[in-house]
Amino acid sequence: MGLLNLPQELINAILVEIGESYMTYRSLAHVCRTFNALANPLIYDSVIIRQPSTGEKFAEAMTNVPHLTPLVHKLQIHLHSTEDDVPFNVPEDYDSVLSKLVNLESLVIKSDYFDNEQDSNLFCRPGILPALRSCQLGFDFDNYDESTWILNPYEAVFFHPSLQSLTITGACVQTVWSRLTGAPAPRSTRLEELRLLHCDLSPRDLSEMLSYPRALKHFTFKGQSADPIVTGFVREANRSAYIDALKLHASSLESMDLDLYFPWPSPIDLTEFKALKKLTISRRMLVGDGNESQSLGKYLPSNFDSEGLTFRADYDLANVIMPENQSCPCSCWTYRHRLEGPVGGSTTFP
Repeated sequence: MGLLNLPQELINAILVEIGESYMTYRSLAHVCRTFNALANPLIYDSVIIRQPSTGEKFAEAMTNVPHLTPLVHKLQIHLHSTEDDVPFNVPEDYDSVLSKLVNLESLVIKSDYFDNEQDSNLFCRPGILPALRSCQLGFDFDNYDESTWILNPYEAVFFHPSLQSLTITGACVQTVWSRLTGAPAPRSTRLEELRLLHCDLSPRDLSEMLSYPRALKHFTFKGQSADPIVTGFVREANRSAYIDALKLHASSLESMDLDLYFPWPSPIDLTEFKALKKLTISRRMLVGDGNESQSLGKYLPSNFDSEGLTFRADYDLANVIMPENQSCPCSCWTYRHRLEGPVGGSTTFP
């Protein structure tokens, strides 16, 4: 019996076992039309782009062979320093390509440069990326240079109606939210998980971000800008103000991971978060600097199970030991791998 006479499910299982490399599937696609039809979904289901040249090849494939675009479900774009005139060198260069991916469910963009002078309309147009459920946008800490990137014009990602998980790393929020068009009704989006890592934003901006999700369930807020002189963390260094912004979702938040480094002498009140099951926090942040000996119970929900509480070690900012060639005055370097690595079964374009 020939291979192509086997049941379709068995053929698919054999192809998966052969290997998960782009070149293996590419070779299969060139055997015959039947194998081409079988291999293409494996080639394009989960794609990783690591070089501008491969990004250009991917864009050409999506443009010249339109029937391939529905096959892409997961996409990672890693952009690193290179010559300015190289095509597809900044995230904004991919807007027109990404807008074609109607079945894209997961998008990761890691870059050491975001072009704040170049408009991005990726999330500003209704109907774009209708299947998107998970999105990660962030600075690549492998090339960290004491900088953050300005979040605009990506703020519209908070307007996406079906996005469920959003991670933003290394962004500075300087947004006049009222200028944005296409904002959804309050409490109408499906966002359930929001992770802000090494971001600089004020309690007002956080409150605006949180006004759109219907019921946020998981929230992470870690880090601060490398330059504390020009950040909102100094202008509004009030831990309680950030907690007040979160109270909009006090009835739905099930887990929180909070790690704000700036000093604040007062405790934060989490008693209104009745749905909270898991909390990761430092003792000094919960009870206030200098109050570490205080009882914890009065700051937590009355129904909170202590088994869900994880204390991270306190640290002295003046004595933080940084890795070689790293000058960021906080431990944000520990987040360099927080943006997820390659998804299992992904193919990397050569």
